[in-house]
Amino acid sequence: MRLLCLCLFSFALLVSTAATAGQNDGDHPPNVPGQMVNIGGYRMHLYCIGDGSPSVILLNGAGDIFSDWALVQPGIAHFTRVCSYDYAWEGFSDAGPVPITMHQQAFEAHLMLKNAGISPPYLLVGHSSGGMVAQLYTITYPTDVAGLVLVDSLHEDMVMGNAMLRSRATGKKIPPPQTMKTSPPPKPTPEEQLHYEERLKRVQAEYSAPAGPPLNKLPSDALRLRAWVHAHPKLLTGAQSDPMVWMAEELQQVHDWRQGKVNPFGDMPLIVIGVLGDNPVSLEERRRQLDDMALLSSNSKVLSNRESTHHVQWDDPKFVTETVKMNYEAAIHHTKLAK
Repeated sequence: MRLLCLCLFSFALLVSTAATAGQNDGDHPPNVPGQMVNIGGYRMHLYCIGDGSPSVILLNGAGDIFSDWALVQPGIAHFTRVCSYDYAWEGFSDAGPVPITMHQQAFEAHLMLKNAGISPPYLLVGHSSGGMVAQLYTITYPTDVAGLVLVDSLHEDMVMGNAMLRSRATGKKIPPPQTMKTSPPPKPTPEEQLHYEERLKRVQAEYSAPAGPPLNKLPSDALRLRAWVHAHPKLLTGAQSDPMVWMAEELQQVHDWRQGKVNPFGDMPLIVIGVLGDNPVSLEERRRQLDDMALLSSNSKVLSNRESTHHVQWDDPKFVTETVKMNYEAAIHHTKLAK
């Protein structure tokens, strides 16, 4: 979760990946597997392998890209179709409408899957802030979702600094999902362009060293993809483009939505994976958050990991893969998860 906070601040300056491999292939994009899906004037990068239903959809944390699931996706493909992708503005996807919100990301995922011909139901696997996007997707499109796995997910009570981020909410109305016709990204001002170029030089120098743990556990191809993306970030322009502007409001909205609701996701299979040794909050508070997320469904369980870093899918990919399969089996057989 510490890494999540760092990525969110970096994202507000320019869209890139977190620490990369320190290697890139110049200005020529690497051979990227998958397809580009047009969702109305901009394209999202989608990579699917395997066959079966429900399809597993992997949702990244802030600053991550599709290939960060490289240690998990092939294993899941042994029992069903599994898709990783890049959010608009990130990875190999195009820049999209503004503002960037988690509601917008849920909307874009829905449109991308529809336009790619990947029919529901889906089993959503969300890491970090992607866990909150997965929850918002489930709230917005409940009949699309057959199961949910939250991998060290963001909770609405996440702490940034010394207080809950949602305490900064002012009650501003969260914009509805936008299109390139209703709210295209503004052109950068000369000052923004200059700041971007200066910041880019510093960031590229900072991450020029070879990847260290746990990132270096990724395959070399995945590291090369991260390195290229990091060397070619997209420029966010205008204050309204900053996702941090809206995150506090969105977390407060989720908090308010949950009040008075018991198991709002019904008996949907839900597994919450929680890291207990890499958090900015106390162990007691993180356990409370994990247990609270499990209350979204009456058919849920919490699996804690004391040894992993925030990226469990790098440190223990077998554990994540087996957890997804457990959820998948419960979804297709309509059975209770073993406690």
